[in-house]
Amino acid sequence: MGLTIVLGYDGSDCAKAALRCCSNLLAEANGGKVVVVVAFQMSAAYVPTAGVAGAPMLIGPELQDHIEMLEQTAHQQAEEAATELRRPGVEVETEVTPGPAAEALLDAAGRHAADLIAVGTHGEGAISGALLGSTSYRLVHRSKVPLLIAPLCD
Repeated sequence: MGLTIVLGYDGSDCAKAALRCCSNLLAEANGGKVVVVVAFQMSAAYVPTAGVAGAPMLIGPELQDHIEMLEQTAHQQAEEAATELRRPGVEVETEVTPGPAAEALLDAAGRHAADLIAVGTHGEGAISGALLGSTSYRLVHRSKVPLLIAPLCD
């Protein structure tokens, strides 16, 4: 059935570059399957820090509202990517999961017998690596599946 690609997506310009690469690969392969994975996690800024006066914290209903907002945004991002990828001959699935993106992508690649994992060089995280973001860096060192790490090109 053509290629099976797991696409890490977070709505960033680099993720959109990876999406375009996937779209081009699927066109060349005459179709296939894309699993769009959007992982979300709480920022460390919201984790209570013992003994730190004035540490920003969300508790109770505020915390739950924040988690629901993160999940809703992740679902919107997944659908945005899926809409861009859908066309005849291309099967698109979406997965939204809490936790680190690299782990979610590696897990999805294993479950779907992916031929390729595609990500951008860096995402929307608060701190990006000098050359590679933390997700792409982790994938380079842990993936047994070939990787496509798309640069941001104008």
